[in-house]
Amino acid sequence: MYGRWRDNLARWGVREWAMTGLAFVVICAVVLTAGRGLAFGPDGQISGIRFGGDAQRTRVVLDLGKTTRGQVIEDDLLTPQQRDRMALLKEAGKAQLRLIENLLV
Repeated sequence: MYGRWRDNLARWGVREWAMTGLAFVVICAVVLTAGRGLAFGPDGQISGIRFGGDAQRTRVVLDLGKTTRGQVIEDDLLTPQQRDRMALLKEAGKAQLRLIENLLV
């Protein structure tokens, strides 16, 4: 068995060795990249969700893995297209909150 394997390697040409070397380099690159990603973790990772508020308002707090900023947009400054987009986003957000609440119950 060993002799057959050795004879087959002796017949390999430049193309076969080049393809084997390229495959080895690609596999090493994939392994190193995956290992680096696992070591550092994804950016913007949500580390926790907390709910709070009172009878009039509900507060949802997302604890993130890194700092971020946001801004409250006033309705006076929006164009009609932006108002429509905001309405769609609010409805989608409400649906996601209901889903989260159902998962936590």
